[in-house]
Amino acid sequence: MVSAGTGIRHSEYNHSKKSPVHLMQIWVVPRERGLKPRWEQRQFASAEREGKLLPVVSSGDVAGTLKIDQDAQIYVSALPAGGEVTHQTQIDRKVYIFVHKGEVEVNGATLASGDQGRIAKETSLTIKAAKDSELILLDLPELRP
Repeated sequence: MVSAGTGIRHSEYNHSKKSPVHLMQIWVVPRERGLKPRWEQRQFASAEREGKLLPVVSSGDVAGTLKIDQDAQIYVSALPAGGEVTHQTQIDRKVYIFVHKGEVEVNGATLASGDQGRIAKETSLTIKAAKDSELILLDLPELRP
């Protein structure tokens, strides 16, 4: 987790010459500009996300998560085929779902590996795995211009 704040330089690359890597860079607009840059990381075990939505990023109000300066939560999940999770949110928030692997149905809409779902004006999401699946879910505030 990187918070760029007043400015930061970084790059990601695969140090291994033998193993391929897949990177996903997600940007969340902070509440405040000009904060001091910071960097944080934590490894979450695969078993922690099996069959549930595991919170990994929050504004600091969820214990054990990486902290960002925004009223946002980021979850990861690994669902077996036939597995199901629900996510409750507020009507004025946006939810983004990135399917890393597999295929899921979100409130009746099918998302396959590599797909992104953008959800607005919903308070409850039911996510069902059609195949063994891995996903990332972001619950974000509505940005005002």
